[in-house]
Amino acid sequence: MVVTMGIGLCQANVQNLIFDGNRTLNLRHLQKVTDAQGLKIFWWNVAWGNFNADGHVNHNLVNLVESPSRPNLLILGEFKYSAISSYALTILQRYYPYSDFVPYTPTSDVGVMTFSLAPFNREGLRHLDWVPPDMNKAARDGYKQYWLHKNYNEVKHWDRTYVLYSSEIMGKKYYFSPVHLLEPWAAINHSEGKLTLIHDMFFGGDNPLDYQIERYRNFLTHDLGGGSLQNAEPLIALGDFNAPKEIFLMTPKSYTALSQGLIEAFWGNQSTFPTRYAEGKSGRSLLPMSVKIDHVFFNKKFAKVGGTALEFTGSDHYPIYVVVKPATSSSWWPF
Repeated sequence: MVVTMGIGLCQANVQNLIFDGNRTLNLRHLQKVTDAQGLKIFWWNVAWGNFNADGHVNHNLVNLVESPSRPNLLILGEFKYSAISSYALTILQRYYPYSDFVPYTPTSDVGVMTFSLAPFNREGLRHLDWVPPDMNKAARDGYKQYWLHKNYNEVKHWDRTYVLYSSEIMGKKYYFSPVHLLEPWAAINHSEGKLTLIHDMFFGGDNPLDYQIERYRNFLTHDLGGGSLQNAEPLIALGDFNAPKEIFLMTPKSYTALSQGLIEAFWGNQSTFPTRYAEGKSGRSLLPMSVKIDHVFFNKKFAKVGGTALEFTGSDHYPIYVVVKPATSSSWWPF
């Protein structure tokens, strides 16, 4: 994979980006990641296109990729082909010769879409279940039916797909795994009440998200070896994990379990959900504040360069744009 360096933001394309917040500050953040040297990664949950009636998702994606800020990897969650315009899709395909779509379930038209400047390969693909893994089949079926009976309209969307890709940086192989995990909080609140919701959100428990996180990490560990993700093959794990990094200055257990042995490619705690843009357009949260639930993690084979949440309009999530580089002290990167 060719690792590029940005050449500034003077082009009209970047100046035409539509932001939900302070334009000058957002452009300054974008300038920093554009100028950084490393593998540039952009993730955005585009919410099925539900907030794209005004075309802001199309506009921002087109102007981003037609600028010096074009990332090496551009990955869209809650993507379906009708979520963006045919023109925007054509532009993405023009600049990104390699792409792959993985639906959340085999029959779904919604999933995770990856665009890449460099070739990449699928290394693994599995169903990402959310029931306790240590139960027998009868107990797992009962657990699933409990949640489906009480919250069918939400729970029917909880099954997801795990995918692992490989690519190269200057001839060195690395792996990346984009994912969008389930969001259990509304269902827990409805079925088991606010006290259970607060307990599970902060401390974990009999929680479908915790079980899905456990499976996701187990799949990565199995596929990458090393006995732990920290010591495994070079890995980048990214997406909408629905695990807040911080709530009321506390770190929830789901985030701790998710990030164990990994480093987040992001300084600070810029919120990604919900956006101000989505207020009044069905963008919702059970919390009284915005939180950071979109993340990019990597193991010690990589080093952090920088990252930011960009306050793009067009979705109920803000995208994140991060830059990482191979760790020079790592044995897989001897230069």
